[in-house]
Amino acid sequence: MTFAAGFVLLLWVVASLLLNGIAVLRCGTRLRGLPLIGYGAGAGVVLHALLGLAIAAVPAARWALLAVLAGLTLL
Repeated sequence: MTFAAGFVLLLWVVASLLLNGIAVLRCGTRLRGLPLIGYGAGAGVVLHALLGLAIAAVPAARWALLAVLAGLTLL
């Protein structure tokens, strides 16, 4: 893997963790600013862990769960 490809993958992972967590918290809490970013990162990690557990538990649904994760990241 080239440096550029690894860097793009790293950016996607960080954006996915932050944006998914922030989206989850923004809908259900009144957090704003730095607390939203901090707790959003934690919520993103938990969300990715739960989706990873679901992928491991139901391998047949792997592509559907990955589509959900990609859709959440892009929205």
